Amino acid sequence: MSRRSNINPFYALVVVTGAAFAVTTLAYVVALVVAESPRNGGSNAVTESSVLRFFEQRGETIMLWEAGVLAVAAVLAMGLDRWRTMSSCDPHAAGQDLPRDTAPRE
Repeated sequence: MSRRSNINPFYALVVVTGAAFAVTTLAYVVALVVAESPRNGGSNAVTESSVLRFFEQRGETIMLWEAGVLAVAAVLAMGLDRWRTMSSCDPHAAGQDLPRDTAPRE
């Protein structure tokens, strides 16, 4: 089997989605901290920021979607690895039952 066929395509999705989720979450937290900062109390420049308004309106929804895609991609990546491992190993080592006519004789 070639090296290229052993690559799990869902890992790329996990990495990209995880990075996007981390960046989105950090940006959301920073935007909220800046908005609630006592130094900026009453400053319209911060409260009217387009980034802050964007995260107030859509931040939670974006993070929920990213978390959902991340969870699905992680399950798919683990499932594909498990399936490849089980299909490529010796049935005796995997603990699978064999029909009586193919069972090893002692």
